[in-house]
Amino acid sequence: MAGSLAMRALQSSATSQEDFYKHGMRSLSPDSPVSHVLEGLCHFREQPLTSPSQFVQPTSLLFQQAGRERRWDAVQAHESVAAVLYNSQLNAFIVVRQFRPAIYAVRWRAAKAARLPEPPPAAGLSYELCAGILDKPGKSAEQVSCEEILEEVGYRVSPQQLVCCAGSVISSAGITGAPQAVFFAQVDESMRACAGGGTMAASERVEALSLPVSAVDAFIADASLAKTPGLCFGLLWGRQWLLQQQQQQISQRT
Repeated sequence: MAGSLAMRALQSSATSQEDFYKHGMRSLSPDSPVSHVLEGLCHFREQPLTSPSQFVQPTSLLFQQAGRERRWDAVQAHESVAAVLYNSQLNAFIVVRQFRPAIYAVRWRAAKAARLPEPPPAAGLSYELCAGILDKPGKSAEQVSCEEILEEVGYRVSPQQLVCCAGSVISSAGITGAPQAVFFAQVDESMRACAGGGTMAASERVEALSLPVSAVDAFIADASLAKTPGLCFGLLWGRQWLLQQQQQQISQRT
């Protein structure tokens, strides 16, 4: 059982330049292409959490159920926001790609257990919605989401332009239980304010990608691309929203 899914993912993960831009994806981050995201990644290692973290706090939850004492190990983490973004000029959704150490670690351990060479850094790439944690006191979820959109993908969106597509979902029910608000926004190139790519202060290296609406199904089904459930939900929700808009336009003309 030691990582059969991880081994499958390791074997199918992207290894060539062509693999990085499948399904008609295009980079929207001239200052942060995939080569920049992966630049200098090396000397990966793992150790127990020995000092307090500002992001997560491991804990054990004790309770009784049906007369039995139970224990559940969990992680206390921040609430968060995510944004489904549709570029009307490109007829494409905006997807964020970045290196996730936790994803790389799963594949790194699988390779180590199978006595295979250490996987390349690209094995840790993840495809996600534009997202961020709620760690800024006094700011609403909408305000934080707009800031993340500007920082990661470069579009200036106001809180009033956000549509709530999921008021509160649970990003990890078994581990953190932390809620996440999911918004939708329609953008175009007139709203571009900067190159995006994340903030240097946080050492972020993020690439924004356009994914054609017509490629959503193939993208979701592609097992070689590590993607979050939130992204899959967001793409399907966004496509349904577009379909409803088209149907409304047709009904208004008839």
